[in-house]
Amino acid sequence: MFIKIKNCTPSLYGDDSNRLVAVERIISSYGNRSNIVHCKKNILIELIESDLYGIRIKKYTEDLLDNKRQISSIKVNLDFHIVVDFALDTKICFSEFNDDVIEIICSYHYFLCPNVELGSFLLSENMRDCDFYAQIGSMYTKYRGGSGYNVSFQKYSGNGSETFNTFERLITDSKFVLCLVDNDKSHPYKGEGTTSSHFNNRVRCLGDGCEVYVLPVREIESMIPISIITEVLVGKNDNISSKRVSKEARNLGYDVNSITTLDKIVELNNMDSNFRKYFDHKEGLNLRKALDIDENYGLFWKPFFRNDRLFVTKDCRNRTTCTSFESDDNCNCIFLKGLGNNILEHSLPYIKTSSLPNLLQDMPDEMKDHWLTIGQKMMSWGCALAEKKDRAA
Repeated sequence: MFIKIKNCTPSLYGDDSNRLVAVERIISSYGNRSNIVHCKKNILIELIESDLYGIRIKKYTEDLLDNKRQISSIKVNLDFHIVVDFALDTKICFSEFNDDVIEIICSYHYFLCPNVELGSFLLSENMRDCDFYAQIGSMYTKYRGGSGYNVSFQKYSGNGSETFNTFERLITDSKFVLCLVDNDKSHPYKGEGTTSSHFNNRVRCLGDGCEVYVLPVREIESMIPISIITEVLVGKNDNISSKRVSKEARNLGYDVNSITTLDKIVELNNMDSNFRKYFDHKEGLNLRKALDIDENYGLFWKPFFRNDRLFVTKDCRNRTTCTSFESDDNCNCIFLKGLGNNILEHSLPYIKTSSLPNLLQDMPDEMKDHWLTIGQKMMSWGCALAEKKDRAA
């Protein structure tokens, strides 16, 4: 986060242990490369000259002075700033619009907990999702700010359906939280799933110390670029037309049928760019289930099955419901296969070795917008200076 210190007199906190601790926590969060801290130069000099603070805090403060110009350069790119007003005596946090930027103004009480030194919380449904978002954030922040910046978060798994309850606990404990969840919509006219629907409109906006962003797609796998999935299956030095599954992909459980599945996903998404937004990339979808969904919410899925050679043999081709029983072994229901439960995990190493400009150029415009939106939120909530590299002896 970008933290601005206001109305702070570090040398006067000898008899005010809470304010002194808050100063130390904020400066430590900068030294740990978990937050960016900005304040007037005289506050930093006063802290360095005071006998109240130890060597470690003073070293961090000296480093902050040295990097003051670099720190100031990124603030114009952020959605908001955290302003810690040490003149506030009661615990409070609120938002207001100042000088064309949103400021989340809070009292020092929010910086008394030790884990504030580790940055804000990134909450999602599981740790793999957190890793994916963090990678987008890191790439985007370097893209916008340069190699001297990164993102830093305390990653937190909401364990799927428990994500909302986890969010509530973190907010109750006065944590700064960015939460990202899937919308779980399997049809354009279907409502959101149980996880995202718990979050009301108030927390979906940038609020008082938190923000919830619901992805405008069914699942996080909808956000994986086709170019990355291709690399997972065939490697970096081949293309999908070769139909050769790489040795690494075979070791992960993929085969030539996986390439056929990806080809089909690409074909259907070219037919209608909404396909990937609502498709289950992990489990896939059969015609029976597709008809059930369309029956409840309107025609969407059935056209994606019409080009299958088996479609003309199906009694349900002219109906809106399945004509076979669930246990009918003779049905041979048409199945649009998925890519398995681990495609996101297997994609992450390839995303990490790519660059944001290269990924963006291969994305459809809508996916590109989603990535940039996520990147902007990640940078605003997690911006930090990059780790220092040790100089060679």
